[in-house]
Amino acid sequence: MIVYDDTANEPVRVFDSGASLRDPQTFGEYGLTYRTGDIVSPQIEAAEPIQRELIDFCEAILTGRTPRSSAELGLEVVRTIEAVDTSLASGGARVPLDASLVDA
Repeated sequence: MIVYDDTANEPVRVFDSGASLRDPQTFGEYGLTYRTGDIVSPQIEAAEPIQRELIDFCEAILTGRTPRSSAELGLEVVRTIEAVDTSLASGGARVPLDASLVDA
């Protein structure tokens, strides 16, 4: 699990945790085994996200390269957020992302 909090001193924390399900022989043997491991906080340079976006955008204009945050990426993010909203409104149901729309 990864936790991101851009207002914290350690904005990214990676938790090594999980659960596994044994292959039961009978119904009474069903059970989850939980494990917790290390928490890693990688060192990340503090910077304002909008400043990074503007610098990247300006460098893209000056060099002629595609910005890291392209229109295609923005569209993919919006479609993903819409799918999450649809899933939440449907009680957590899976919502497929149409591959033809993602590649549009």
